[in-house]
Amino acid sequence: MVKVNKKYKDRLFRMVFHEKEALLALYNAVSGSSFTDPDEVEIVTLDDVIYMGTKNDAAFLIDDILNLYEHQSTQNPNMPLRGVFYMADEYRRYIDKYRLNVYGNSLIRLPLPQYYVFYNGLKEEPDRTELKISDAYSKKYPDLVPCLEFKATMLNINIGHNQELMEHCQKLKEYAQFVDEVRKRLDEGARLEDAADGAVNCCIEKGILAEFLIAHRAEVNEVVLTEYDEQFHIACEKEESRQEGLEEGMKALVETCAELGISKAGIIQKLQEKFALSHESAEKYAEEWMPVKKAGLTQSGESQTLTEYDSQFHISCEKEDSRQEVIKQVREQGIKALIEAYAELDIPRARIAEKVAEKFSLSKDAAEKYMETWFQEGRH
Repeated sequence: MVKVNKKYKDRLFRMVFHEKEALLALYNAVSGSSFTDPDEVEIVTLDDVIYMGTKNDAAFLIDDILNLYEHQSTQNPNMPLRGVFYMADEYRRYIDKYRLNVYGNSLIRLPLPQYYVFYNGLKEEPDRTELKISDAYSKKYPDLVPCLEFKATMLNINIGHNQELMEHCQKLKEYAQFVDEVRKRLDEGARLEDAADGAVNCCIEKGILAEFLIAHRAEVNEVVLTEYDEQFHIACEKEESRQEGLEEGMKALVETCAELGISKAGIIQKLQEKFALSHESAEKYAEEWMPVKKAGLTQSGESQTLTEYDSQFHISCEKEDSRQEVIKQVREQGIKALIEAYAELDIPRARIAEKVAEKFSLSKDAAEKYMETWFQEGRH
């Protein structure tokens, strides 16, 4: 059985579409064109050895159009930004190749850029999505128009999506079928090595990417094992982060409800409502995090307790992006639950904002923004 080689950098999508004929068929399907001569395709895919660590899946010129194709097995809203980097390197190489003078008086003519992301992740996405780099820009100055816009068109290539596109590119359709065969076996409980090997055998028998799989069987197995191993690792990290963020949000809710004098039964009920917990789980969390009441607690004593909690609640800004994204989502769920809990008790809005800032280590402005959002939506 083929073992996972952690140094293997290539991707299955890149392997399947690395030749001119395959790229031309994919281009015709995406653009609605009907080119027939593969020699019209000039492959310009970046080499990470030459271009300072930058590597894309497929890039090629045809009919004065510079096409950049990327494959993604996870939804990534930062693809437009990555595309800017890729395209800048492509244009740099184009200028170097044709010895164009960017400092001259004449306008340089450049090939028209087109950027497509082929998505086949597990998260449900529409057939076609437009991602824009402007979505990432600061919203602090709404009256200013950004000087740079860059768009990525994300196409869902999972089975059942973009069927017209699949019918116009047989190799893309068969690629999707092969990935689906691997996933079916994994869903049935097969080991990753067995799922990959079984999918290869099945597809060869059915004539799905058969010629390619026969010629590159060992490499295909290795790529599949490497890609799924990386995806599994990322999924585990995100689940750990999700649980971490949920527990922090639930702890904040328990402590806040206790400060408001809500009974243990009431706290358990709120945990069930806000975090979809069973009664047993909610009871366990309530017992774990309900503070021990002390007679004569002073204002300074309360501040000290909140400070101690805030130091525990602080999320390290050095964690990787995937963890930060998940933690942010569940943290916001906790903030929302806290605002609603206070609002239901008719606590003044200013006091709610103060408590949200304390519990979640937020600035006054950040707390007010959360308040603005949820009160405008009528969630109180």
